[in-house]
Amino acid sequence: MMNTSDSPSDYYVSLFTVIADILISVAYFAIPVEMWFFQRNLPGPVPHQYILILYQMFILACGVTHLTAVWAPWTQTAVAQLVVKLVCAALSVGTAIIMIKVIPMAFSLPVKAEMLARELGARIRHGHHLQATNELLVKFRKMTHNIRKTLDVSTICDTAVYELCNALTVSGVAVFFPEDGRYRCTAEYIKHKGENPSSSPLSPTLVKTHYWKTITVPSDCETLRRMDGVTCASHISHSEISSMVAKQRGVLYSSGMIMAFALPNTDQRGLVLAFNEKDQWCPSQEDFELFEDIVSQVQIALEQAYQIRQESKRNDQFNNQVQKNDELSKAKRNAEMANEIKSQLLSTLNKEFGGPIIQIKLLCQQIANTDLEAGQVKYVESILNYNQTLSDVLNEANDFVHAEAGDLTLNQYTFNLKDTFSTVIPNIENLCENKQVEFTWRIDSLVPSHWMGDNLRLRKMLLNMATNSLQFTHQGRLDMVVSLEDIPPSEWMLPNMDLKSTSSWSHYTHPFPPTLTKDSLPASSKDVQDSLIPLKLYVHIKNTGKNILDKSLDQMFRSLALGDPIINHPTNAKLSLNLTTLCQLVKLMGGSISVWTHGMEGTIFSYGLTLCMTSPKTTKS
Repeated sequence: MMNTSDSPSDYYVSLFTVIADILISVAYFAIPVEMWFFQRNLPGPVPHQYILILYQMFILACGVTHLTAVWAPWTQTAVAQLVVKLVCAALSVGTAIIMIKVIPMAFSLPVKAEMLARELGARIRHGHHLQATNELLVKFRKMTHNIRKTLDVSTICDTAVYELCNALTVSGVAVFFPEDGRYRCTAEYIKHKGENPSSSPLSPTLVKTHYWKTITVPSDCETLRRMDGVTCASHISHSEISSMVAKQRGVLYSSGMIMAFALPNTDQRGLVLAFNEKDQWCPSQEDFELFEDIVSQVQIALEQAYQIRQESKRNDQFNNQVQKNDELSKAKRNAEMANEIKSQLLSTLNKEFGGPIIQIKLLCQQIANTDLEAGQVKYVESILNYNQTLSDVLNEANDFVHAEAGDLTLNQYTFNLKDTFSTVIPNIENLCENKQVEFTWRIDSLVPSHWMGDNLRLRKMLLNMATNSLQFTHQGRLDMVVSLEDIPPSEWMLPNMDLKSTSSWSHYTHPFPPTLTKDSLPASSKDVQDSLIPLKLYVHIKNTGKNILDKSLDQMFRSLALGDPIINHPTNAKLSLNLTTLCQLVKLMGGSISVWTHGMEGTIFSYGLTLCMTSPKTTKS
């Protein structure tokens, strides 16, 4: 409280001082409140938080000091005012010390214009980087397209080395493939001095300078060297190269880069070498990454080319198989049609000729029982012979059709071999006599007399073989031998026969697997199985007629087909008809057919049959 003795002027001075201290205190108190309000709205924590707290405490202390200056004169408490001022002084000193560090930092902060300029520069650089990245991406896509647009390995490698020379600041690029423990240069491209790579034509037939020779990489080699003695890469061992995997590892050296890539369908790897003729060259990270990407594209292109070639090969094989299946289906249809025609023809022959043949035979037999003159008897015998011939032809046709269909069956019963020959030999002698051909025959002394088999079929086979041989013989002789062994031409023991060495004879054999065993005999014959012994019986017939061409040997025993030119000749048709039936009978008997032919000595037909030898007692039963 102001004293009454004070003058009015002092009163007003004191009043305005009090008002000023109050306003200053309010201002001081407002500053920390404003700082707290704005700090609360910041997105993150404020750096150097302790400085702000100290500064706020200093401002609050200053405000309290001014309030104390107003309050102390009224209450006469100088001690409280002193304490407040001491606290304010301490906070002021501390703030002053901290500001020694803060003020330089504040002056070092950029102004807004400078910050905008920096941001603009950063954006411009980022835009340039994006543009360069896009250009590199477009270039990489173009390079990838050029490398992968072909399926030829040589073209892929040539394109790759050219594109790498365009993309990298190198003197040349070479591609190596492994070959016999060495690396052979497959493609290379070397820029000449002053050449602009972008103006060089892209062609599969790039100029080969052969600057890089074959690289030798033996297992004990410590370095990879050029053949001319100049070191192109040091400290690269063979094991290190062998373990390199494309897109995983590359090697940098003083003059360039080398990287391996996997070859398709093999565990080996090729090498791509980018080199520089300068003494020292340090590729950038971008160069190495681009080099790695292009090498990986080479690997992908080679794998793609291999897969497409394999797919094309599989398609060709599939198409060939489809074509073969179509041909087989067509051949099957033709065969079925031919068999149907043969069956219809046989049915017609049996229907149209079977009855008349029997009637003619019965009528001739009745006429023969009457009183006839000698000339009439001869006529009747001629009619019977011709009728029998026609019946034999019809039987041959039946056997042929059954043989084609695989329906021929054998009747197993015992017979005497000499009796069988005695019924066939007269017919053969008559045929030879009509053609004025000499005929000899004999059965080897070691051949048993008693056998079990199809006697009627055996007779037909003997007659067919003799008839076929006579068709080639117009003069000379016909010889027949029966033995237990296959006799080559040089070992024949027939009288008056000219022999030549076996090497001068052409030979063809048509074997069949054995089918006759004791278990295959009919039930009525199993009572005498203990007395049956399977043996091979050979029949040889030699003629001195026209020989058979070598190219015709393997076609003699084939079946007649519909539209076969051989049918146009009656003799050939009958020959093939007989031999087809003969092959089926020999097959049923588990035998084989052989033909020996010689230009001067004629032809030898022989066939072996698997029959069972029996005892005379079994034959009589």
